[in-house]
Amino acid sequence: QQKVPCFDLKSGSKIPKIAMGSWSGSYKDCESEDYTCVNQHARFAAENWLHMGGTHLDTANDYNTQTSLGAVLNSGNIKREEVFVTTKCPGPIGFAATVQCATDNLQMLGQFGTKGVQ
Repeated sequence: QQKVPCFDLKSGSKIPKIAMGSWSGSYKDCESEDYTCVNQHARFAAENWLHMGGTHLDTANDYNTQTSLGAVLNSGNIKREEVFVTTKCPGPIGFAATVQCATDNLQMLGQFGTKGVQ
């Protein structure tokens, strides 16, 4: 049973329309550039989101939260096929930099089930 509305992708997969964002500005009790605080909040929020049945997590290079989300995703409590992760690279940065950004994001996310990256 589908819990949230989804977008249909050309691949046949579905991506939930609702994601839990991990933007550092969401955590108002963290000082600017206090990435320890931000990452603690991001991890707590992601764990709770997934526990509540959420299946879509969002991050970006500018958020600096990928390692926390990667720790949650790689904890063994969730299967790769049960979650969508979206991330963003700053642009326009060119083709080579975009490929490097995507690679960096996968590394920071702990290579969480790279099979099926779309």
